[in-house]
Amino acid sequence: MEAHPCEKESFIDKLWRYVNEIDFVAQKKVDRFCQTSQLLVCLLSFALSYFYQSFQICVLAQFIWALVLLVFTMFGCPYLKTNELEWLPAEIPKQYRIEEEDKRD
Repeated sequence: MEAHPCEKESFIDKLWRYVNEIDFVAQKKVDRFCQTSQLLVCLLSFALSYFYQSFQICVLAQFIWALVLLVFTMFGCPYLKTNELEWLPAEIPKQYRIEEEDKRD
């Protein structure tokens, strides 16, 4: 028997789940990583730009690190999936259930 349309999962659903599902523990990890790494990059870029007397170094370092963080945090990589979500089966309302008809020969 074929699954009900509301139980079927399309390719887009699978892709969306792979890209976006991260758990609470991983969100805290990402938050802490972004804060500490951004702080370190700020201090390092300031020190380098002060040493070389070039504000451009500071701006470029910040911009490049922002792009790195964007790529790292935008997609749900395996590092961010420490506790996989377990979905419960969908409850189909009675009015939408497809009942198999009795086959009489």
